[in-house]
Amino acid sequence: MGLDMYLRKYAKVSGVSFPETVDRTEWTEIKEVGYWRKANQIHRYFVDNIQNGIDDGGTYEIQKETIEDLCRKCQTVKDLLAHLEKKTVSEEIGWNGRERKPIFADNEVFVNTEQIANILPTRGGFFFGSTEYDSGYSEDIDGTIEICEKILKDFDFENNYLAYHASW
Repeated sequence: MGLDMYLRKYAKVSGVSFPETVDRTEWTEIKEVGYWRKANQIHRYFVDNIQNGIDDGGTYEIQKETIEDLCRKCQTVKDLLAHLEKKTVSEEIGWNGRERKPIFADNEVFVNTEQIANILPTRGGFFFGSTEYDSGYSEDIDGTIEICEKILKDFDFENNYLAYHASW
């Protein structure tokens, strides 16, 4: 269980709107063009910028300009992360049932992340993963840049719909 996020391509059919295409998938070819797992900062971006703040698990059409904006924001965050210091914190990662004690592990987190949090903040939620600004956050940013760059290079927005969907 966890936050799974998808960008999918739906081939446009003449005279058929985006909502009809998503509802009647037998009319079109569907292909996954992007996938994240528990990248809650990216999910928050789509909820805030595409879904009008409503996190409902729906499928939403994404324009090329949205992918360009997300890619720019991720690149800015990546550049900022490269100059931030890290510190080691001990985090609870589980529970030892026999001894009834929590299990801890060290995690390196970035410090002074206010500027990053203003660009692509994390989003807490049931099974949404860590909200720390750590190596996992950084890896999600790198992966998102790769996804966005590939879409911007290869995706045919004229003949296809690009859609975002998340489930948890």
